[in-house]
Amino acid sequence: AEYEEKMRKLLEGKDAEEQRLKQRLIDEAKSRMNEEATINGLISMADKERSKRLTELQSSKKKQMDIMKARMRKRMAAAKARAEAEKKKLQDEGKDANDEEVKKIEQGVLKEQVSLLQEQ
Repeated sequence: AEYEEKMRKLLEGKDAEEQRLKQRLIDEAKSRMNEEATINGLISMADKERSKRLTELQSSKKKQMDIMKARMRKRMAAAKARAEAEKKKLQDEGKDANDEEVKKIEQGVLKEQVSLLQEQ
C-alpha cells in the first residue's frame, strides 16, 4: 500500500510537471502569435502610410505638371500672338506673306516654341 501511494504521488507529480510544460508551451505559442499579429499590424500600417504618401506625391507631381503645361500654353499663345501682331503690322505696311521679314517672324515664333518645349 505504501508502495502504491508513492507510485501514485510520483505519477501525479509527473502529470503536474507535464501539465506545467504543456501550459508553458501554450503560453509561448500565444505570445508568439500576439507578437506576430502586432508585427503584421505594424507592417500593414506602414504599408498604408507608404501608399498614402505615394498617392499624395503622385497627386502633387500631377498638379505641378498641370501648372507647367498651363504656363507653357500661355507662353506659347503669347509668342504666337506677338508674331501675329508683327505679321499684321508688316502686312498693313504692304508686305505680303512671302516677304522675307514675315518669314523671319514666323521662324522666330517656331524657334521660340521649340525652345519652350525644350525647357519642359
